[in-house]
Amino acid sequence: MSKQVRIALGIALVATLSPAMFGQEAQPARFEVATIKPAPPITAATVAGGRIHVGIKSDGAQVDIGYSSLADLIRAAYDVRAFQVSGPEWLSDKRWDILAKLPDGAAAKQIPQMLQVLLAERFGLKVHREKRERPVYALVIAPGGAKLKASSPAEPEGDRGGRAEVQVRRDGNTTVSSGGGWGATKTEVRPDGSMHVASSGMTLATLADSLTYYLDRPMIDLTQLSGSYVIDLEYSAADLRYAAAKSGGQMYLPDAARSAEGASEPVGASLITSVQKLGLRLERQQASLEILVIDHVETSPTEN
Repeated sequence: MSKQVRIALGIALVATLSPAMFGQEAQPARFEVATIKPAPPITAATVAGGRIHVGIKSDGAQVDIGYSSLADLIRAAYDVRAFQVSGPEWLSDKRWDILAKLPDGAAAKQIPQMLQVLLAERFGLKVHREKRERPVYALVIAPGGAKLKASSPAEPEGDRGGRAEVQVRRDGNTTVSSGGGWGATKTEVRPDGSMHVASSGMTLATLADSLTYYLDRPMIDLTQLSGSYVIDLEYSAADLRYAAAKSGGQMYLPDAARSAEGASEPVGASLITSVQKLGLRLERQQASLEILVIDHVETSPTEN
């Protein structure tokens, strides 16, 4: 083999090797620029007017994040649920609006990684993962089988993480919303403070996520049923007050539920009945869960 051929083969071989093989890590995807500002509060007026700016929306050129706490941002960045994050209680205290420019050719699946980089650079976030035993509710199929109605093909399948902008409008006494992993949703708050929610397209993973806020332990979906379904849920006034208190006051509490202090129905009873009507049930179990441990994070971001 000639010297020239050996040199050419050597150059070709080097060109195929990854940077990591030379001790160099490939650079993670990152936003070109991002601004972070305190989010204005959500009030009864903004809800009634349909002016809620919540969740994550991307048009391919930029990412618009509304009314999100550090806890929300960490969950979206690392694809974990609320009970999988171990960190300071104040993570949910402040809410932020973020507008970030995507680099040319960026894919939607890269947004979580870009958010990880943003949180590390602007909030000094450092984390690690570990396994921990936790008491949970397991969502399982009840004896007799599930009684679920599949959502129509026109309905987009709900996203577990709620990575969508929630758009809200008022329709008489009912709030009609879309996005956030619930499909088209109608929410009615009754005079006694109870609430009825009808979703046209929700996955059972999203159902388990949503009910976790109203119960005394996390819920995990063990039904092994994929797809999205029509889901009707009944919340008592006690359920709504419990979830609002559990969120540290960050969850919106309707005035009717706030004033129904005398309601005696146990927390979670209405929701458990709703689940049973779907041919599902809750089982108390112990589960080994992957936990994202917050090693360090700042309360506020560095300057824009």
